[in-house]
Amino acid sequence: MSELDLKYNPDPICPYCGGVMSDAWEINFGPCLDGSAIAACGHCGAEFSVERNVDVTYSTAKIPA
Repeated sequence: MSELDLKYNPDPICPYCGGVMSDAWEINFGPCLDGSAIAACGHCGAEFSVERNVDVTYSTAKIPA
Protein backbone atom coordinates (compact mmCIF):
# COMPACT_ATOMS: atom_id res chain seq x y z
CA MET A 1 0.00 0.00 0.00
CA SER A 2 1.32 3.48 -0.83
CA GLU A 3 1.74 6.05 1.93
CA LEU A 4 -1.50 7.78 2.94
CA ASP A 5 -1.90 11.56 3.04
CA LEU A 6 -3.23 11.98 6.59
CA LYS A 7 -2.99 15.77 7.05
CA TYR A 8 -5.63 18.43 6.41
CA ASN A 9 -8.26 16.26 4.73
CA PRO A 10 -11.99 17.06 4.66
CA ASP A 11 -12.67 13.81 6.57
CA PRO A 12 -10.47 11.80 8.96
CA ILE A 13 -8.64 8.90 7.28
CA CYS A 14 -7.71 5.78 9.24
CA PRO A 15 -3.90 5.52 9.32
CA TYR A 16 -4.17 1.72 9.47
CA CYS A 17 -6.52 0.80 6.62
CA GLY A 18 -7.11 4.08 4.77
CA GLY A 19 -10.84 4.05 5.49
CA VAL A 20 -12.53 7.46 5.31
CA MET A 21 -14.68 8.50 8.29
CA SER A 22 -17.49 10.43 6.62
CA ASP A 23 -19.26 10.70 9.99
CA ALA A 24 -16.54 12.77 11.71
CA TRP A 25 -19.20 14.88 13.42
CA GLU A 26 -19.78 11.87 15.70
CA ILE A 27 -16.25 12.04 17.15
CA ASN A 28 -16.39 13.27 20.74
CA PHE A 29 -13.75 15.97 21.04
CA GLY A 30 -15.21 16.93 24.43
CA PRO A 31 -14.03 20.12 26.09
CA CYS A 32 -10.47 19.71 24.79
CA LEU A 33 -9.21 23.00 23.46
CA ASP A 34 -6.40 21.33 21.55
CA GLY A 35 -8.89 19.69 19.17
CA SER A 36 -7.67 16.12 19.62
CA ALA A 37 -9.56 12.90 20.30
CA ILE A 38 -9.34 9.12 19.97
CA ALA A 39 -11.55 7.56 17.29
CA ALA A 40 -12.30 4.00 16.22
CA CYS A 41 -12.27 3.19 12.52
CA GLY A 42 -15.64 2.00 11.22
CA HIS A 43 -13.85 -0.11 8.59
CA CYS A 44 -11.11 -2.01 10.48
CA GLY A 45 -11.91 -1.19 14.14
CA ALA A 46 -8.46 0.21 14.93
CA GLU A 47 -8.24 3.15 17.33
CA PHE A 48 -6.24 6.20 16.31
CA SER A 49 -5.69 9.83 17.23
CA VAL A 50 -7.66 12.51 15.41
CA GLU A 51 -6.78 16.20 15.41
CA ARG A 52 -9.41 18.75 14.41
CA ASN A 53 -7.99 21.70 12.47
CA VAL A 54 -10.05 24.88 12.36
CA ASP A 55 -9.49 27.72 9.91
CA VAL A 56 -11.01 30.94 11.23
CA THR A 57 -11.80 33.75 8.81
CA TYR A 58 -13.65 37.04 9.21
CA SER A 59 -15.88 39.11 6.94
CA THR A 60 -16.80 42.75 7.39
CA ALA A 61 -19.24 45.19 5.83
CA LYS A 62 -20.17 48.82 6.20
CA ILE A 63 -23.20 49.58 8.37
CA PRO A 64 -25.91 51.28 6.27
CA ALA A 65 -26.35 54.95 7.20
